Order: sequence, then structure tokens, then C-alpha cells
Amino acid sequence: MVTDEGAERLANCPEAGNLELVDLSYNTLTTNGVAALKWAGIKCAAAEQWAPRGDEYEDNHYLYAGDYE
Repeated sequence: MVTDEGAERLANCPEAGNLELVDLSYNTLTTNGVAALKWAGIKCAAAEQWAPRGDEYEDNHYLYAGDYE
């Protein structure tokens, strides 16, 4: 799970400028985290962000996204 703190760390990483696209969809970024990446010139996809609710089951539900046959 990537938070705003993680996005800021990535934005401050000199090597991040070599990335073509960072897909951070299905994480816990807010507009601040996305803005930090854009400010640093990092192209990112950030669809379907969510906020923890304090319920253990609901907060871990994101782990089951995708095709799990």
C-alpha cells in the first residue's frame, strides 16, 4: 500500500525521473500525494484510491482486487 508519505519519498528520489509511468492505482493516495509526484515530473496512474476505515476486514479488502482464480 502506497501512502502520501511513500509518494513524497518517490518524488524526492533522483532516479524516479527515469521511470516512464508509475501505476499506483488501488492505494491510499490523496490529492496531495498525486500532486507531489506530478510536481516532481513523475507520470503516474492513480485510479481507485481508498481511505482506511478502521475496520480490519474492510481495510484489507483491497488485497483481494483482481483476478484470483
